[in-house]
Amino acid sequence: MPTVGDDLYSIVEESDANDEETSSSLVALSAADGTVQWTQPLDMEEPTAPAVANDTIYIAGSEVVAIDTDGEEMWRNPAGGGTPAVANDTVYVTFSPGVRALSASDGFEQWEYVATVDDRPAEYAFPSAPAIVDETIYFGLTDYAREDATAMYALSATTGSEQWTTLFERDIVVGAPAVADGVLYSHVAGFADFPSERGTVEAGRAIALDADDGTLRWEVDDAEDTLFSDPIVTDGLVLVEKHSILADESVILALEEADS
Repeated sequence: MPTVGDDLYSIVEESDANDEETSSSLVALSAADGTVQWTQPLDMEEPTAPAVANDTIYIAGSEVVAIDTDGEEMWRNPAGGGTPAVANDTVYVTFSPGVRALSASDGFEQWEYVATVDDRPAEYAFPSAPAIVDETIYFGLTDYAREDATAMYALSATTGSEQWTTLFERDIVVGAPAVADGVLYSHVAGFADFPSERGTVEAGRAIALDADDGTLRWEVDDAEDTLFSDPIVTDGLVLVEKHSILADESVILALEEADS
């Protein structure tokens, strides 16, 4: 739950008496005792988790809204998207099929990047949450309108110009990236056919790419029915959940940053 000073911020959804309509609000809670400090209606559909920077709370969904720590709306942009990331006085929001950069102070669009996959425009695209490191924004994207249309992207955070793209030709899912010490960590998944009661199941891999050019450094691919979670990088380790679909069991792997 994001924190600013002595307050915590959370999205609360309420349904009407017939469970036909849902309204969402941003609620500020005292970190000391949990009492409600203020409530601000969001007036948007499918709000994301809030991102907090410079004493401002940013929320995306059907729109993007900025709210100050007193609960007052500062600006609203009608172009919505996924969970925002804030850096360089800019709010970055992924959408189908790309990324928008909005001014953190007034919400005006600075640039928009529309992704292509293997030199073809993405159509029915699902991007991951972005990661921003220094002057580069990284995100993954899957285009479900086509087969073999999954890729990881690196863009200039200032201009939105493409720095590199890495295509995963045998995968249909790519996860959110985590970047540390010049390496991008994520996960991908495709389909694998092998004898089982389930028939065709997903086969995932944890991956590490060079953050400068997108080349593959290593991957972990333990079993055909394995899926991996988005990674967390901490204290020189890459932490991922490895889940066996057929056995319905999960373990946490701790991988060294430099090696698999």
